[in-house]
Amino acid sequence: MVNGPVICTVCGAEISVVENQRFCQYCGEELRRRARAKIAQSHTARRLGLVGLALLCALAAQFLIGDELRWLAVAAGLAGVVVVALSGWSLRIGRPSSGRRAAPPTLPAASQAPASSARVEEPESEGDGNAGVAQSGEDGLRPESALNWLAADTRRSEKIGGYCGLAVSLLLTAFSLAGFAGEPPWLSAWAGYGLAVLTAMLSLVAIDGRLVNIAQRLLNSRGIAIKPVGWRTIATAAALVAILLLAAVIRTYHLNELPPGLYIDELTILESGKHFFNELDRVPVWDSRNNTGSLYGFLVGLISEVAGLSMTSGRLVSVFFGLAGVVAVFLLARMILGTVPALMAAFLMAVTQWGVNWSRIGMFNIASPFFIALTAWLTLRSLRSGRFFDFGLAGAALGLGIWTYSASYFFPLVIGLIMLHAVIFAAIRRQDWKRLLAGGVVMGIITAIVIAPLAEFAISDSEAFFARARQTAILGNTPWPEAWPQIKHTVTKHLGMFHIAGDQNGRHNVPGAPMLDFVSGALLLLGVALAVVRWRSAALLALPCWALVMMLPGILSLSYEAPQSLRSINVIPAIILLITLPLALTWRLSGALRQDSLRRGARLTLTVILAVIALLNIRGYFVTWAEDPGAFSSFSTDTTFIAQDVPHQLGSGRTILVTRDYAHNSTAGMLTSWPAPDVITLPADVPLAPERSRRGVVIYLSPRERSLFHTLRRYYPDADIAPVSTPNGERPLYYRAIIDREILADRQGLTGRYTLPDGSVQEKILTGVGNLQASGPEVADAVELLAEGALQIRQPGTYTFVLEGDATAAVWLDGRLLLSGEKTRAVIEPAVGLHNLQAQVAAGATWGARLLWQPPDADELRPIPSEHLFHDPVRPTGLVGRYFRNEAELPERSPDSRWMLPSLAHPDWYTPPEPEPYLAVWDGALEAPAYGDYGFRVRENFGDVTVIINDTEVLAPGQSDGSINLNAGPHPIRVIYHSATTPSRFQIWWQPPGTVDMDIIPVDRLTPAEEHMFRQLE
Repeated sequence: MVNGPVICTVCGAEISVVENQRFCQYCGEELRRRARAKIAQSHTARRLGLVGLALLCALAAQFLIGDELRWLAVAAGLAGVVVVALSGWSLRIGRPSSGRRAAPPTLPAASQAPASSARVEEPESEGDGNAGVAQSGEDGLRPESALNWLAADTRRSEKIGGYCGLAVSLLLTAFSLAGFAGEPPWLSAWAGYGLAVLTAMLSLVAIDGRLVNIAQRLLNSRGIAIKPVGWRTIATAAALVAILLLAAVIRTYHLNELPPGLYIDELTILESGKHFFNELDRVPVWDSRNNTGSLYGFLVGLISEVAGLSMTSGRLVSVFFGLAGVVAVFLLARMILGTVPALMAAFLMAVTQWGVNWSRIGMFNIASPFFIALTAWLTLRSLRSGRFFDFGLAGAALGLGIWTYSASYFFPLVIGLIMLHAVIFAAIRRQDWKRLLAGGVVMGIITAIVIAPLAEFAISDSEAFFARARQTAILGNTPWPEAWPQIKHTVTKHLGMFHIAGDQNGRHNVPGAPMLDFVSGALLLLGVALAVVRWRSAALLALPCWALVMMLPGILSLSYEAPQSLRSINVIPAIILLITLPLALTWRLSGALRQDSLRRGARLTLTVILAVIALLNIRGYFVTWAEDPGAFSSFSTDTTFIAQDVPHQLGSGRTILVTRDYAHNSTAGMLTSWPAPDVITLPADVPLAPERSRRGVVIYLSPRERSLFHTLRRYYPDADIAPVSTPNGERPLYYRAIIDREILADRQGLTGRYTLPDGSVQEKILTGVGNLQASGPEVADAVELLAEGALQIRQPGTYTFVLEGDATAAVWLDGRLLLSGEKTRAVIEPAVGLHNLQAQVAAGATWGARLLWQPPDADELRPIPSEHLFHDPVRPTGLVGRYFRNEAELPERSPDSRWMLPSLAHPDWYTPPEPEPYLAVWDGALEAPAYGDYGFRVRENFGDVTVIINDTEVLAPGQSDGSINLNAGPHPIRVIYHSATTPSRFQIWWQPPGTVDMDIIPVDRLTPAEEHMFRQLE
């Protein structure tokens, strides 16, 4: 303090201050303390400004990170890290210490004065995140107690009993393991397991010396003392309840509609839960269908039994664990940072899109963040209390986390880091570090008891236990020299998932979007810096280590999946706390400001930041993610929508037909009474015979069946045939065709063209070819009848055709004369599919003519049924194929079978008429719409494909792209395909001149070659 006159801020007197003078000589005010307080206020304001500057730098880094000048983003981010580190270097971020405050200086009696009017905030009563051991003494016994006969050595006896109880729990565990190792029923094994865990926890209470005391209080009817609740506690509870209500609304709003579909993993969990609950005595330790412990599936089964089996049954369990995760994060953050920052962390956990997404999907993964956050809180709590029971609770929570998800197997590394930090600093501070080690042993014992059945299964059936890990791990699929570059790639991807590009899987995230919103990403950068500079705090230092360790399940997964947000789900609690750290620092700095305007401004800024984060995440989920076509269609959405539509269609009396992809719709099978549907295939089943349905058909086509969709629209333009698409219409989920029986019947028959004496033509639809008359009931004065249409061949084999009657008549099939007056009988082997049929009958006969056939499954000649005859717009399209079994080159012999290929866009699971290996040759004409260069591409090819157009080889085996110049009009095309092994699958797409992208070749552009449509035997 400098010499000179000073105005006293209390009494207003001008006094002369010398070097050693501390008090005003008139009112006794402590001048030095007030001067220091003023300097401290100035420092606090500057610190607060540094935090704001750091946040601006971090936001700038977020803004520039996707730009080409990424080095500017790095520079801005580093500047923010340095600035926030300087602002929080020497300031305790978390709760103030619980130590007693130094007593104020005693003033001379002559100078006693009234207390200052300046407000001083009392610190909260609990310590910060630094781990320490409380030296808890043993509670003494009251002389008037009903159990006053207990002597001091009763405590020793109680501890001995506790150790004995712990031994009993181990014996019970061994008993349960022996039961699980045998055949079902396992009810006694589960009972022994539950009793072992309960006995172990009660034993720890006894070892702590608290069991008798609790019993004494209960027997004395004094119960458990309840302390008066202060207004701050009530306000905290009310705020937490409000946050939980918000979290519940976000997680249950339209839960049956979003996610839009019941993903296959959700379905299998529902099926497992239903099975477990129906057979309680046969619940296994390991759920092999879902590759996890069976406890979660049992909970799903319980909810399904109570609430009924539906899309939301499994999702309600996820909602519960999502809400429990909010509470666990609050408890953990309150232990480390204090009450208000804990409410901030709980709010962030309630709204963050990453957590909200998994809280609304009926999968077991969301339980894991709750258990590991609970484990971390209980671990810090046990380090503070020193009680073995608290260590046991932490071990039980850790074990339950391991039961739920394999990604939790890594979390003991984080707990080990916290324990090691606590032991080292306890030894440095000369505290009871040995008790910490004992507590760690207790935690390990309880964890081992909890996971004992799971560990036994892992040892006895390691193949099943580690099957999923072998499928998804880099090291399980790649030799180590080749794995290391992939691991470096996945590390980079996972470190950038928060700010640059996140998970590409639409179920996990908006494909490719960062996992954190713009503001949270900036706060995370600052939070990591603050946690590192406060390395003496075990809890704070553990947070970035927690994030790195719990990213390992995703990092070690196959590189094409990187970044993997599902297997990294356990980083969420740590990320939330790291985001909260800069907010907690701002809150603490603002609380030290005496200027109301600055303090209110800082806290208003905090409120705005939290509100912006909430809006970004809620909108990100319910708008951006919900409307993203990749996300919308990735939840087995097509099969779910079909399952929801099936009951309505069955109620309308329609017959359900599906393509191969939907032949086994498990969702519909579980949620509806849908019988096994009929599978529709090309070319045998299309066009459809009306006899297949009493009131019509509804056909569900997978997106890869686009050619069949266009074929149906061509054949039945007046039917309800349309895609069911994502919300923005960008991507079809599936195609649905509703065709009434009347429309099906309207396509049957041939088009009869009657030529009148004046040369005019009159058209009629002929329902069959059993009685063809040029002049008769239909048109009395006609001189000639020409019947045209399509004949559908539905099965391969030999067909006999006979022309009868007294009229002059002729029959053409695929442009070739088949029957006439000179040749009234023909035997052929036609290709399966549609064939052009023409019959010409002249007038003047007594009764005309009729066309008979004998298909392979018939014993005699009969008129061709009307269900095999169709008129325009039904006509043959595609290419005609010849199949040669066990051939690699085109032979001279006759083919083993002939089938039409309606489209060059083969669907997946294409079933050829001949088993592999085979050679197929398809011939026909390609209609070019305009002159120019045409590009062609082979996609999804399993085999050798050759494409020849105008005798020019456009695509050769092993060649994926080619081009050719074509004039407008038809051009001969031949496709040769050799399939050595399954699956037989390929697609040929084209790009006409003037178009931008490759697309499938429209069915109308392909016409089969008539010379290969059938082989005449007689």
